[in-house]
Amino acid sequence: RTVVDGRYTLLVKGLDRAGNQSVSQRVVRVDRTIRSVAWSRSSFIPKLGQKARMVFVLRRPASVTVSITQGSTVVREIWKDRALGAGTYGWTWDGRTSTGVLLTPGTYRVVVTATSWIGSSTFTGSVAIRTR
Repeated sequence: RTVVDGRYTLLVKGLDRAGNQSVSQRVVRVDRTIRSVAWSRSSFIPKLGQKARMVFVLRRPASVTVSITQGSTVVREIWKDRALGAGTYGWTWDGRTSTGVLLTPGTYRVVVTATSWIGSSTFTGSVAIRTR
């Protein structure tokens, strides 16, 4: 059955062959603060003036950071620790860095991190820059 978002404690007790008891306890966090992340198109050609729109949905208020990455490199930071309420948010990308440099063709990811009373969660979505 599905549980509500929050922090839970998972407690596992076991016995070894000799009858010795072992107990392990872990905190488990169920966090659906970010409902979804999606791009308006899977690829686009910035040299032709095309753009792609990224949209994400928050279920509850959170502090949100959004960035565009390629591999482990951040190529554009969109928002940093921005306080947002529950709702739908979007941003349109022209394939450029924050200084206006057109990025090379390849696959890029939007990384959305939301921190709420539950903790921090991250969702990603990919888009490709093409030359044609």
